Amino acid sequence: MSKLSDFYKAKKIPPEDRILNEKNVLFVVPEKNFDLSPVFKALNITKFEVSVTYPKPSVDACEEISLANAKIVLQIDCQLSREYPCINSKDIATVFPWKTKIEEVSADIYVGLHHHDEFSIKDGLGTVDQLINLLKKQRRSFCCITNHGSVGGWIKQYNACKKAGIKALFGLETYTSNYRGDDPELKKAHRSANHLILLARNEEGFYNIIKIHNDAQLNGFYYSPRANREALEKWGKGVIASSACLAGELSRLLMDDKLEEAKELWSFFNRVFDRFYVEIQIIELELQREANRRLIRFAQSVGAPLLLTSDSHYLDPEYSETHDVLLCSRQRKTLQEKREKDDVWSFSVKNLFYRNASEMRKIFENGFREEENGTQHAPFKDDVFTEEIFAEAMGNTLKIARETDVITLDSSIKLPKLYANGKEILRQKVNAGFTKRGLGKKTNRDEYLKRVKYEFGVINKLGWGDYFLVMERILGDTKEKFGEFAIGFGRGSACGSLVSYCLGLTDIDPIEYGLLFERFLDEGRAGVIVCSFNP
Repeated sequence: MSKLSDFYKAKKIPPEDRILNEKNVLFVVPEKNFDLSPVFKALNITKFEVSVTYPKPSVDACEEISLANAKIVLQIDCQLSREYPCINSKDIATVFPWKTKIEEVSADIYVGLHHHDEFSIKDGLGTVDQLINLLKKQRRSFCCITNHGSVGGWIKQYNACKKAGIKALFGLETYTSNYRGDDPELKKAHRSANHLILLARNEEGFYNIIKIHNDAQLNGFYYSPRANREALEKWGKGVIASSACLAGELSRLLMDDKLEEAKELWSFFNRVFDRFYVEIQIIELELQREANRRLIRFAQSVGAPLLLTSDSHYLDPEYSETHDVLLCSRQRKTLQEKREKDDVWSFSVKNLFYRNASEMRKIFENGFREEENGTQHAPFKDDVFTEEIFAEAMGNTLKIARETDVITLDSSIKLPKLYANGKEILRQKVNAGFTKRGLGKKTNRDEYLKRVKYEFGVINKLGWGDYFLVMERILGDTKEKFGEFAIGFGRGSACGSLVSYCLGLTDIDPIEYGLLFERFLDEGRAGVIVCSFNP
């Protein structure tokens, strides 16, 4: 039991009045029902990141607060005997340096909205489970993954986030290209696709991104699955988008001084998506500095919101060399060839790891040093990429994470229904098979009857009746077309079922061989049942 728990027990404080322990920020308010919503809004933090308490009669509030072990204690419109950092809710910004302090302790002040995992094939390093472990360790509330051209990891991400109690943000870094013709020269001219980040704002956006993804895979594949403007316009509703990295079309146009084309592109994106952000990045690449300056000026000129990312491809800085190996394997090259030849592609930027707010601020304010040659680069912070821009772009990551809907997927088993009255049809077929197998003439007839009734009840109670009917149809049609020997005996756990034996799904009598139905199915088991038939 913790010291704080001992304190509550000794003081007989009811559960509803206790501080939630292990929170970064603790607010002390004058009364129980004090409205903290304007304070949360001003500080850009959520209730999930803080604890709240208030002075209670006959309780040493200072002792309680000390035992809570919060990194920062903020008193709102009240004073205790001990000195704590104090702010007035009417004048928050001027009384307390909350920007710096809250960023030091708030886990979700920065949400990574541009990250790649194993489903960015031979590019992203690390699994969603490893990312979830990192997020839990850092006490962060959101998990966003934006793999290259693939939504294949979404279900895995959904299940992992659901289990961990972390909100899943579903994203895709799609490739874009407007050419889908067959002319060899034009195809060659459009070899290099652009990048674009798509995030599902709600359920409609979730399924629209899948449609964009599928169309790119089926109709736009050329070296990579490419979405075109027609698909983005058709399925852009419910989607939040951003301009992505240096390979994004907006960045390329601005770096090539094609301002009018950039404005036309922004106008299109701003129209077809629910919201479009101009993405600036803090990564250890000198070229990104100039790109950020141009992107910021462009966003200011058209009134576009800014979004800060780090384009992470692995979870820890020490994985940089392993990531190089992964990229070499994609090209069927070795690290030795990379060192000796110029035709082996790799990221010129290092440390593309999953960053938190303090790590983003560190490069913003202090710059970075290249490990290979020791060159020290200046901070990203300058007369264009100012502190205000940094705060706005970082704050928008949390804004997006909060405003996206919690998407709930139906993960129940879906079975085809062959008959409207499936339960009765199954009963008739089992009875017919019981008679055909001659089980009613056996000396232990009652044992067979008891067993088949029990199995029939369990199967229908758990909703698997239609599955048995589907399997009976598949096997019946197969035998009719190809003969009795087209399938095997139906071994494995299925041979423990007398219903399967009656339906002809197996030729092994489970009672004769003492096989248990529970090895195939029972009321306490969750999961999928499978009948297998080897030819």
